[in-house]
Amino acid sequence: MAATLGPVDSILNVNGTTFYFDKDTSGIGSKATVTVSGDPYTNQITPITFRIYAWNAESDNGSFTVDSLTVKGQYGIIENTQNYMEYSGCSHMFTEGQADRMRFTLASGTSDRNNLWNPVNQAQVGINGNQVSCAPEADFYTRTPFVCEGTQVQFKANVKRATATYWNWTFDGGTPATSTDENPFVSFEGPGYRNVTLTAGNDQGENTISKPYEILIGAGYSEVNGLLNQSFNNINDFWSWPVLNYENNSSYWGWTDAAGHDAPGSAILNASQTYDKVQDIFSTTSDFLHDQDIILTPSLDLSNVSSVEFSFWFAYKTRTNVAADITESLEISYSTDCGKTWLVKDNISGGELVTAGIGDAGYIPTAGDWRQMNYSMSSIVQDNQVRFRFRYTSGPFSNDLFLDDVKISGVVGIDELAQSGSLSLFPNPATDQLTINVDLAGSKTGQLSFLDMTGRKVYVQQVAAGAQQLELDLGKLGISRGVYMVRLENGLGQRTEKLVVR
Repeated sequence: MAATLGPVDSILNVNGTTFYFDKDTSGIGSKATVTVSGDPYTNQITPITFRIYAWNAESDNGSFTVDSLTVKGQYGIIENTQNYMEYSGCSHMFTEGQADRMRFTLASGTSDRNNLWNPVNQAQVGINGNQVSCAPEADFYTRTPFVCEGTQVQFKANVKRATATYWNWTFDGGTPATSTDENPFVSFEGPGYRNVTLTAGNDQGENTISKPYEILIGAGYSEVNGLLNQSFNNINDFWSWPVLNYENNSSYWGWTDAAGHDAPGSAILNASQTYDKVQDIFSTTSDFLHDQDIILTPSLDLSNVSSVEFSFWFAYKTRTNVAADITESLEISYSTDCGKTWLVKDNISGGELVTAGIGDAGYIPTAGDWRQMNYSMSSIVQDNQVRFRFRYTSGPFSNDLFLDDVKISGVVGIDELAQSGSLSLFPNPATDQLTINVDLAGSKTGQLSFLDMTGRKVYVQQVAAGAQQLELDLGKLGISRGVYMVRLENGLGQRTEKLVVR
């Protein structure tokens, strides 16, 4: 579109978009106002150039002067696409108002913000050219928290806050019992949990941490009497099942009497609490996809059992009506080395995990919500160090999971029944007095042991050959309230009974 000229001076002419003098008059000044409108001169992002050009056609003498040049125009809202808060990907600046707001915030005493840039604080935290040395914060882990007796385990120091220069380990019941290695190897004798302590330090100081349940040593015998038939009808049944909360958060395996398959009482994983641990704008779905919680059966001796069948009942209700969003799963696996390595038997995931439809968190299953799973096991489980594992992996719509009536059945060899003898406890639960009937089944000697729930022997008594009745005063033996495993060994086999002391 052609430009227009106005007001028109007598010595200026316009020709399209070109304006020029039509007289060669010395010492004459003139003012021109040029208006440019319409496409392609509106809403331009790229620059527009105005050219002013003069020449003398007669001689080399003469001059041309331009003065008081002004460019004006009309504009609407100009987007500041280069502002950091515009998030355009072309960020270069803050506005003056934004800068003032940030300075005001940093100078505010609210939440001690004015101390963030204080030189004393910078020196103490080691920023802005300052250096500071701290004592380390001790921590550690092992990738094999479940192993058999005598199995070597590596513990790894996971020191925080500062670099450690020395490490002092103590292993309860371990070989070695102490170590100064950063990542030592150790083995343990005797079943149960073992306390591990690490002190890590440098020239600025040291820090100590103890973990009494970091590792569980499996028994070389069955921790249940006969084959497994766990109904979880009372909380004492639950305590003999090891659990592990990998994330150490508010979602973990526990026990409830609010629901059960055949009777009140079941194991429960409050997985609906998985998403309560983080409630800020930086949380993403991926923060929760790796949240895992496991529960293990007690150690089982299935070495003389054939045609092993494994079954359980479970109940689960999803919190979403979108099938693709049901990403949580329940993996069933088994181990023949006390839990060091696992073989996966099944992985119940997605819609297969849902037994009770859609609902809110904190639901209580009814009779029709339970589903049974049955598995025929291979001969590989005919071992004396067998565990079964339930591992739940959360999803964005996790809900509470209920587990009940876990059962292992099979054909028990006659030799084991004949050789292991007999063991009975009365009363059970007991208070102060306990009567034990034992029979060594022809063996000349035997041993009666009381083990607490960590697997430690709290009382041992030798038993003579033949059938006999033992009267024990639990108070005098130092056996306080709790749950114990009473084991009878006769050299040819063993029997185990659970004892509750009130």
